[in-house]
Amino acid sequence: MIETNITNIDSKEANEIYKGQWKVEEGFRTLKSAIEVRPMYVYKDEHIQSHVFLCFLSLIVLKYCIYKLKKFYKDNGEIQKLTMNMFIDALKLITITTKTVNGKVVSEIKNNLDPEHKELNKIYCDFQYAVDGLSL
Repeated sequence: MIETNITNIDSKEANEIYKGQWKVEEGFRTLKSAIEVRPMYVYKDEHIQSHVFLCFLSLIVLKYCIYKLKKFYKDNGEIQKLTMNMFIDALKLITITTKTVNGKVVSEIKNNLDPEHKELNKIYCDFQYAVDGLSL
């Protein structure tokens, strides 16, 4: 039984809203841990609001990237237990050095990862392939 103070919805709709509560809680956990919404070293109200806004925007972009990558795996028949932390770890590990000549990219060098990071490297490469040609 679910109790609510919202009077203009029926019990079925209240139950559906409750079932989605975990998504909101997961978002706040991500904001607190991976995106590190705290600590804030700003004190003016508008700076605090801007910081929190950018953190929420980061969460939206992160969720979209995970969505695209999971869709890529599904479309290619690959089963991958991808978590948000795995994706963030992959982004943290990869560094790419780009050499440009006259404003044009002539080479890109990706760092070599240890064999223990092979799975994270695959996630990163798959993500690059999944969003190839994507325009936001």
